[in-house]
Amino acid sequence: MSATWIPTWLTAWTGRPTGGASFGRMALRALALVVVTLAARTGPAEARGFGITDAPTAQGIRLVHLPLAGETGQALAFFWRDRHALHSPETIGLLRLAPRLLVAGGAGPFDGGALEEEFKDLGASVALRRSTAFTLGELHGPAETIGQAARLLRLMMMEPRLPPRHLARIKREVISSARAQRETAEPLAADALVRLLAGDHPLVAASTMEPPSVVDAVSLADIEAWRKAVLARDNLVVVTAGPLDRAAVAALVDETFGGLPATAELRPALAFQPLRPLRTIAIERAVAQTVIVAGQATGWNATSEGPARDIAMTVLGRGGASRLWRAVRERLGASYGTEASIGPLTRGHYRLMMRSSVATGRTADALAAVRQEFERFLAEGVGPDEVEPVKTRIVTEFAEAMRRSNAAANRVRGMLLDGQGMDDLEAYADRVGRVSASDVNALIARHLSSRLVVIVVTPSAAGLGADCVVKSLAEVSSCPAAD
Repeated sequence: MSATWIPTWLTAWTGRPTGGASFGRMALRALALVVVTLAARTGPAEARGFGITDAPTAQGIRLVHLPLAGETGQALAFFWRDRHALHSPETIGLLRLAPRLLVAGGAGPFDGGALEEEFKDLGASVALRRSTAFTLGELHGPAETIGQAARLLRLMMMEPRLPPRHLARIKREVISSARAQRETAEPLAADALVRLLAGDHPLVAASTMEPPSVVDAVSLADIEAWRKAVLARDNLVVVTAGPLDRAAVAALVDETFGGLPATAELRPALAFQPLRPLRTIAIERAVAQTVIVAGQATGWNATSEGPARDIAMTVLGRGGASRLWRAVRERLGASYGTEASIGPLTRGHYRLMMRSSVATGRTADALAAVRQEFERFLAEGVGPDEVEPVKTRIVTEFAEAMRRSNAAANRVRGMLLDGQGMDDLEAYADRVGRVSASDVNALIARHLSSRLVVIVVTPSAAGLGADCVVKSLAEVSSCPAAD
């Protein structure tokens, strides 16, 4: 008997108690709690470190299971490899439209609103979204109702309604959101950076949803073709964390996803080679605060080099002790917030981005401070006195996340998305502990350079020495190359 078994005489076909039978509801919960308790006491057959196991289910679905006996909630964080949208410019709109329609359109006997209420009644939440390389999903809820919530998720996967009127509404929302994003300084600057690093690659349209035709062109047939091609069992990885034992979760996963096609029909993405421009572009807009975004393409990966990358970015621009914060906020008093990060452009390609929101009257000084601090970062690297506290913080945050079902499932999935394996996960604290300042500095020298592209969204470009001054995102591509 698995922990998701529920007597049919107590439930409707969705697994929820029928009618107003309070006795039936109480009996169901009592039975489920007993089964969950038994499941929580049953450890995995193979436990190392965190007790994580990684093996296929009976239906061939890769299942990574983390037992957390002290938790009351069960979390599933799953993903499919998916470059379908980047196969051609005509399919870019699928990135925003397809997952939203699956969630909002309803499934089986439920319209979108009724399906949402069903999840709420179970104390569960579900989400589905896409990046340029993956389709991602999450399901979280109390362990005693997660089986019923999973049945609703199964309906979304297998019997989506995909109503045309919902697709039309979602298209309007996506286009409206993209238009609003172009009026907001930070998203505008970030999109401009992608445009300059990616040129005319579909990544640009994926970031901006521009022009609107990339959204309007998507049909229900396109979404259905994507669903059948990508959402398959051999292309699926499920990470789960919580009190249920592996056998119970494996049965739940097979029940939820076992009806999907056995094999995905993945399309290759268009080839991508990042550009390395060297220029400063000002976008003049009537904004309350100036936003500075500076960045470059980089090959600094998150697998073997991930811990050192996290340390480097924390020292440079994460938190009140970071160099950029001290330079722009503490010494100049000019910043409302600053941050440095390295994130994906597309599979195997990354971008460094430094962002700062500053008082408009201090824009030139703040821009100079960002440039100077980055040059010092390249020239001097990081010191042991900076690295050791950051290592302690990273390991502490990781350990804390691994104690909570939702955070743990998402953290493990994130490592898998970055190309890391179970050995990397089990030895994460040791890997971080072994990183030295000299290790970080060697990777800074290998992966970063002084070739920055800078975007400044500001009311006036006067005094900034910009190579090009424009009024909109669309005009950025017309700026002459500075190479």
